[in-house]
Amino acid sequence: GPAAGTPVYLAANSAASVRLAATRGLPMLLFFDKDADAKAEMIAEHAHAAEAAGHPGTGYPHGMAVFAHVTDDDADARSVMCRSATEFVRASRQYQLLLDVPQRVDPGMPESQAVDRVAEAALANHPVGSVHSCVERLVEQVRRTGCRRVLCQVEVSGDHDRVLANVKRLGHEVLPEVRRQLAAS
Repeated sequence: GPAAGTPVYLAANSAASVRLAATRGLPMLLFFDKDADAKAEMIAEHAHAAEAAGHPGTGYPHGMAVFAHVTDDDADARSVMCRSATEFVRASRQYQLLLDVPQRVDPGMPESQAVDRVAEAALANHPVGSVHSCVERLVEQVRRTGCRRVLCQVEVSGDHDRVLANVKRLGHEVLPEVRRQLAAS
């Protein structure tokens, strides 16, 4: 196995990768295109498969990736996510899938419709928006999934100065309140 103390996560985005992590007794890093319920379902599948393989079913420090961006208004949140969703959709159409995994974006869907869908899903589930929305969504994601490790994708604005300002706001205004709320529960 991995050297003691070296954290190893398996990026999991399909049933096959969940089984792979579970049968090796590894925690998962769950991708940001899944909502909290889908992530919780993957963790339940992992527990079942890990036990079947002779590993503990629980106690894994699973992690998840989320978009994280603090804005002062909804229009800015939407603009930031549409920009990121456009990049995501275009990149997804150029992937050469080497494994049998679900397509992230329906290749037959017009680009503008796919961008709208990805942006809407992100705005509904991810900590993107006001400080209050970011806190609420992060707390909800952690509570519903059980993932205590969170990888924040902070570069969604694509602008150097805005990214730095975002990291400061997340660190000063969002994460301390997330920690406080999670510690109280």
